[in-house]
Amino acid sequence: MNASFRTFVIGLTVASLAVAVSAHAQTTTDQYLHGSGGTANPPTLMLNATAPTDTTAKYKDSSSVNFTGGNAWQLVGTWPTSPVLAAGKLTGLTSLHVWLGLKNSDDQGTNFDLLAEVYKNGDLVTSGLTRCITGITTNPASAAETLVAFGSFASASLNGTTDTVSVKLWTRIGTNPDNTKCAGHNNAVGLRLYFDATTRAARLGFTLAPPDPTPSALTPNPLTITTGATGTLTATIAPAPSGDGTLSVSSANTSVATVPASVSFTANQTQIPIPVNGVGVGNAQITVSLNGGTATSTVQVNPSSATVTTLSPATLSITQGATGTLTVTINAAQQTDTTVALTSSAPSIAFVPDHVVVPANLTTAPITVSANTPGTAVMTASLNGSQATSTVTVTPVLPTIALLQPPTLPVTLGASGALTVTISAAQPVATTIPVTASPAGIVTVPASVIVPANQLSTTIPVGTVALGTAMVHVSLNGSMAESAVQVTPPPPTVSSR
Repeated sequence: MNASFRTFVIGLTVASLAVAVSAHAQTTTDQYLHGSGGTANPPTLMLNATAPTDTTAKYKDSSSVNFTGGNAWQLVGTWPTSPVLAAGKLTGLTSLHVWLGLKNSDDQGTNFDLLAEVYKNGDLVTSGLTRCITGITTNPASAAETLVAFGSFASASLNGTTDTVSVKLWTRIGTNPDNTKCAGHNNAVGLRLYFDATTRAARLGFTLAPPDPTPSALTPNPLTITTGATGTLTATIAPAPSGDGTLSVSSANTSVATVPASVSFTANQTQIPIPVNGVGVGNAQITVSLNGGTATSTVQVNPSSATVTTLSPATLSITQGATGTLTVTINAAQQTDTTVALTSSAPSIAFVPDHVVVPANLTTAPITVSANTPGTAVMTASLNGSQATSTVTVTPVLPTIALLQPPTLPVTLGASGALTVTISAAQPVATTIPVTASPAGIVTVPASVIVPANQLSTTIPVGTVALGTAMVHVSLNGSMAESAVQVTPPPPTVSSR
């Protein structure tokens, strides 16, 4: 065993000890270089955890190497993992352990560099280089046992199905650390690498940590909620996380459904609840992401069950014989027409139809109220167990002057007469009617007269003062009427002489 090899054995022992101490939840497995299709330069190369069982080693040769012209690297071979490694994170590598020989005896005394590169799906993960390897001969039994140590590297995640790890080996004429040529020949026919035998078990160890947790499901799919409501999706992550973390969440259509931007989880938690708020009718895809993995679910937001929120105004006054308008409002616009039931506590006072339709995509509809007789009635709008009310007061029709009879009233001076005033509708209370006469000084009338409750007319007494014609006026609620009172001389009388 040469000094170089002893150095690498010590390094390997230290590295292995470090792995053993720090490899909590990690495993290190040797991967062996194999070949099929012949002993010399087998066409198929592979890397797996099965130890060699053959006693005869296979070998793989490089092309010729020459320090002149840049000392180009020449490929020895590429060994891909077959089968692929289990899912996890590649966090460490033990040193590559191989045996080296010469293709041609004339090259004895040539020193070589050996470069080992590790790739994931064609992307370089890390590499190691052993320089100026000496003591290489053509005798297979004296093959030079050689180690190549790898530097530190960022962990590489493996999915356990399609991710392939491969080891690629290169050689060139041996060099010093400053890349100047070390002792030995300037060129050689090539380097021979022995492997796949019980005495030439070429190998390196792969250290795998458990894979990072990723979402495996987002359920239920679909989730159905109504506008204004909140539902819950459950994200399942695997494997169980070893520490606390944060799951990223997004909605493809925030006008339909919203979610928090992230949701925290704790160590060993595999089920993570995610609140979803229904904003508008439609569907939205919700996506959760963690460590490069995703899961999705569709959220269907339906219109909420319509309910009555208001019947406005809360109080409404309508004159008898007229109509008024109430407005019913529902909680949310619906995709189809919504029928709201209507009732009146006293239809003989105030009447409404038995229902009103709120058109699709609207939240309100007008309701016509007919005022029949004076009094109070409560209007009720009902829908899906909800109600709203409004109190309607029907006021009597304001009376007006209908007639003042007769249009002309002759009265003899010194006598009295009467006019009859008639109002438009009988009232539940007495109605006072103002009375005037002009010009003054011809007739006398009271300042006002009263039409008794539930009556239509009353009389206006007229007294005489002087000869002439006076107009008697009556007025009420913006209406008026008048009659002419003619005061005439009394008829002549025969007096005795």
